Amino acid sequence: MNTHVTTSPAVGSTWDRPTPSRDFAAKHSPEDVSEWRRLTERVIEIATANGFNKAEVQRRAGMKEGTFSQWFAGTYIGRLEPFNRQMRNWLEAFEEGSSLAATIPQSPDYITTRIGREIFETLHWAQMTADMVMITIGAGMGKTAACRRYAATRPHVFHATISPHTRTVHGMLVELAAELDVRELNPAKLTRAIGAKLTRMGGGTLLIVDEAQNLVDDAINQLRHFMDIYQCGIALVGNEEVYSRFSKTNGGPSYAQLKRRIGKRLKRSKPHLEDIRAYISAWGIVAEDCVTFLTGVGQKGGALGQIEKTVKLAYMAAGTGPEAPEGRLGKPRRGGHAVSSVLDITASSEIRALHNEIQARAMTGADLSIVEMRIVTDRLRSIGSLVHLMEQELAVHRLGEAGREGRKALEDAATETLTHLTLDPEGKVIRPDFGGRG
Repeated sequence: MNTHVTTSPAVGSTWDRPTPSRDFAAKHSPEDVSEWRRLTERVIEIATANGFNKAEVQRRAGMKEGTFSQWFAGTYIGRLEPFNRQMRNWLEAFEEGSSLAATIPQSPDYITTRIGREIFETLHWAQMTADMVMITIGAGMGKTAACRRYAATRPHVFHATISPHTRTVHGMLVELAAELDVRELNPAKLTRAIGAKLTRMGGGTLLIVDEAQNLVDDAINQLRHFMDIYQCGIALVGNEEVYSRFSKTNGGPSYAQLKRRIGKRLKRSKPHLEDIRAYISAWGIVAEDCVTFLTGVGQKGGALGQIEKTVKLAYMAAGTGPEAPEGRLGKPRRGGHAVSSVLDITASSEIRALHNEIQARAMTGADLSIVEMRIVTDRLRSIGSLVHLMEQELAVHRLGEAGREGRKALEDAATETLTHLTLDPEGKVIRPDFGGRG
């Protein structure tokens, strides 16, 4: 039996260079046709390099499918200039976006930190003992990343994130059902359907409820029901509000039921110093002055998350990717500049470069396009963010200098006072001379 096998490529997946029709060439001006040829060449290059088919290109460019097909094939008889301009704007925006993305390094993969190990131990306790645990970790310290990692590497662990929209009992049940792959259209049967799934999986099941501070009390009580009836572990993960809610002494009988069932609590508002250093090292940053600066950033609100944003902003403003030149963030430099100096030089040079570019454009009388205005706005926003970081560091430096000067003034005053003590003939102090009236 012969089987017909199709060997032709899928529709819209080939990028042969188009040949314009006679009507197309006769209808449009030579300038528009020449611009069309140049644009189609760029479209073919970008689409081939990125694996885009024609449907993907027309979607990204925001052009209707029929219009794009005729424009690219060289058969469009309507006005050509508006569609040439639309494709030119998309190509410029795509190339600018690609060059910007190349300067921003990728965040490090998950790294094992001390707080991560503590979270793993707490989650493991809840899973093995079918107990309820509470994990309260400060923002930006990696609690969500640790929970995701644990769920990805352990069987029968399900990680659901609660938002203000899903804070109610039903909203939480919908999130849990999605994670457990439970399909039940009747809301009244949703609790029993989730319970049946937990029963089928047996012991050793853990439900991680992230952003638990958003849950109403009845939703947390529903989790207690799952733990009591179906013997599954529950992990409430969130911010300080979760901890303080169950630390009150006047929470009422329902709170007493919940507090009695919390078997283990993990609470930390500040990151471990070793975690900050490990995260900085994971970025490949080893210059001593850079490490010192980023360590200070990590000890503020946002912790590791603020380090990530600072490093990405610095790379973007410097115009370099992960392979930064010596003296920048990536490689040590003997007696190198402080990060603040690097940012200062970068900000000032960026402002001068931007001024020169705009001034040169103004001298020619040409206006900035929409894409160029967007690029200028992004560059100014990046410069503003870097200057804000510099101002924060300068404020901390000034406070430290003021403290040192104040301590020195007190020491000088004490020394001067001790040198003016009045002694009796036997060498004993009669009274200290504080400079008052005799």
